[in-house]
Amino acid sequence: MTLTLDLPPELEKEALRISDLKDRLMVFVRQQVDLEQWRSERYSPAARQLVAESAELAEKMTHEEAVAGFLDVHERVTAAIQE
Repeated sequence: MTLTLDLPPELEKEALRISDLKDRLMVFVRQQVDLEQWRSERYSPAARQLVAESAELAEKMTHEEAVAGFLDVHERVTAAIQE
């Protein structure tokens, strides 16, 4: 894979001064790939689906509705734990 970055001129000038920039970028990309792999294995497909569905639902809510829903769930969970 080849990536092309469009850097602002002042940043490009400074970046060119870093002799091992390519190596640093490779390390960064490797870390990000490993992080995404870890994330994908951390949660089950069912959990990821639930999060996606919740995000879709949340997009249709106002902030106030979301807070009220959160507080309702929090109260029910807290009550269930105390029983």
